[in-house]
Amino acid sequence: MGEAKLILSYRKIDSFSGIDLEGTALPIHFTESQQSVKQQSAELQFTGKALDNALDFAVGAFAFHESGFEQSFSITAPTLNPQTSHVWGSIDNDSIGMYTQATYHITDELAFTGGGRYSVDDKGLESRNNNFNRITSATACSVIAGVPVVIGPEIVAAPQCAIKRRDNFSGWSYTAGLDYKPSEDILLYVKTAKGFRSGGQNLRAPSAAFLIPFQPETAYSYEVGFKGEFLDRRLRVNLAAYTSDVKNIQRSTLIPAPGGVGGAATVLGNAGKARFRGAEAEITALVAEGLTLSVSGSLIDPKYVKYADLTGDRSFERFSAVIKKQFALGADYSRPVGDDAEINLHADYAWRGKVPLDTYNYAPNPENGAIVAATTGPSLGLLNARVSVEFLDRFEIGLFGRNLTNEREFVQNQLVAPVGYISATYNEPRTYGVTASVKF
Repeated sequence: MGEAKLILSYRKIDSFSGIDLEGTALPIHFTESQQSVKQQSAELQFTGKALDNALDFAVGAFAFHESGFEQSFSITAPTLNPQTSHVWGSIDNDSIGMYTQATYHITDELAFTGGGRYSVDDKGLESRNNNFNRITSATACSVIAGVPVVIGPEIVAAPQCAIKRRDNFSGWSYTAGLDYKPSEDILLYVKTAKGFRSGGQNLRAPSAAFLIPFQPETAYSYEVGFKGEFLDRRLRVNLAAYTSDVKNIQRSTLIPAPGGVGGAATVLGNAGKARFRGAEAEITALVAEGLTLSVSGSLIDPKYVKYADLTGDRSFERFSAVIKKQFALGADYSRPVGDDAEINLHADYAWRGKVPLDTYNYAPNPENGAIVAATTGPSLGLLNARVSVEFLDRFEIGLFGRNLTNEREFVQNQLVAPVGYISATYNEPRTYGVTASVKF
């Protein structure tokens, strides 16, 4: 016996944003951007059992289409620099894939899972990036002032600056693992997997060199783990350790303008090889009737094995936004009130260690220490709480508070080296609110 399922989706995104990047009262560096994207997808899936229910399987096919455009205008030091950087590009992308996965129960205690997927991506790009001189009205075909776009013998002429290309990417991904359950409450597992991340093109490419598409990223991972329930299932423990080797890892690069005051372009490229090692733990305990306590934490150690691109050796760089140490504590309490109501109390505390928010780590620069410190997010702990009342199994009214101790640290920033400043975003301040919901 089996089941067939068809999943269809449609999504449309329209956005407009303006950003004062340096955050001062002076018009030093600002940008405006507009995006419009449409996405459609379809997935046909069949699941079932075979071999006297010893085999569980799934087979499916997936198709995806995406089209749209993006344009942005950036101005740097307008009183000194008459150039406006204009990025304009449209995309037309298609992706298809087929997959299968099955679990075979070798014995009542031992099961093997294996699966694979093959994906084919076809990506089209049209780029019309240019620089516009607000004084002379001249247009140069480049994102970065003074660098014309050259493709082979052809130099694209202003003002159209049209560059078109299509690229195809394909690859396999797979998973394989063994699950061993010596009892109903204990699970030991080991698994390996290969992940595939498609290549692509740089809509913001500043020169011919960066029009070369970046290649697919592949990751080979290995994991062992333990899951157990004890004390009549009042205590749950999950443990895992893993290692991943990544080839052609995709990373962003901020390209500065050559000479004088100009703009910059963020492009994506391949970084060679990297490896990640980590461990995770989660413990949940029902310590009394209605009261549950939880604790979780993780450690991760990232490292570039090899990292060189068009800008040179970058193996010394940090991993942006990778949190090496973090943990969380939580408590939930529920108690009936009368015959038709229940009160729920929740509190949690989440802590993370220092985290690089920018990849910068260039030791020869005498300002390296100051820049690294300024682009490193300090350790941060946030306390949240919520109380709610649910009644008649349909209605709920709640009061919540986030960041109750009002901790304020920057959680995102970007070093804009061509202009000489760091643009930062802070976490949300202490926030209170009321919620109400109805189930239909």
